[in-house]
Amino acid sequence: KFNTVCLIEVIEHIPDGELSSFIDESFKKVDVGGYLIISVPTTVDPVQKKHFRHYDESLLNKYINQENFKIIDQVRLYKKSQLLEKMIKFSQKHKSKSLRKIVWKWHKKNTFFSDTKSGKHLVTIYRRTK
Repeated sequence: KFNTVCLIEVIEHIPDGELSSFIDESFKKVDVGGYLIISVPTTVDPVQKKHFRHYDESLLNKYINQENFKIIDQVRLYKKSQLLEKMIKFSQKHKSKSLRKIVWKWHKKNTFFSDTKSGKHLVTIYRRTK
């Protein structure tokens, strides 16, 4: 057992028929009082070929044993932005460290934390209560 178990961009790759047992096994690895951190892509973007599903808050929470786990925090990250995507590509193409720093600062200030309409990733922290 562990104090913290992280499933970062993992469960969208698990086939539907195996997902419940995978999550149940992950839950068993968390100590009582410990944390489970799950990060998944959201329904803001279409499902990619390598993914079985994308999530919103209700779909993700559907798989969580509410009797044993309590939501500590749930946030959307990385606001979808065509401008940011163009800035990233431009900074990568020109390999400028100073330009990448500027893009990163702009990203953190303007697009890192997001909302349900534009957040590309959903991160939830659960605490095991029983």
